[in-house]
Amino acid sequence: MKTYIFILFALLLAIPTYGLSIVIYFLLKFLNDKYLAQNYIFKNVMSSYNTGERITISNVSDSSLYMLFDSFDGKVTADLNNYIRGYIVHPINNITLSIILHKLKNDKVDIKVSDSNYILKEF
Repeated sequence: MKTYIFILFALLLAIPTYGLSIVIYFLLKFLNDKYLAQNYIFKNVMSSYNTGERITISNVSDSSLYMLFDSFDGKVTADLNNYIRGYIVHPINNITLSIILHKLKNDKVDIKVSDSNYILKEF
């Protein structure tokens, strides 16, 4: 049954859509980055904050990393080739989190989170 559904889906996409299929693709990608991936990243950010350890996550696009800071009115303070550093305020606990994201190979991201006061004293 799955094969028939995939064949039907492929035939529907084969029909010329005058660019509508690419618009739908980017709309679905934006919604995925905005809601699903961002929630996945934020859960791992809070897990790193609670445990105090680095967490590595996979299958994350670069745009969803920046959307995390935008959605919580955060600020990106350093944007190097493989590192993103910034601050966000937790919406419920009202604590300022300092986040360091290290982009690894194969769409993997290493997350390190701590209180902003601790990070500022560390450097």
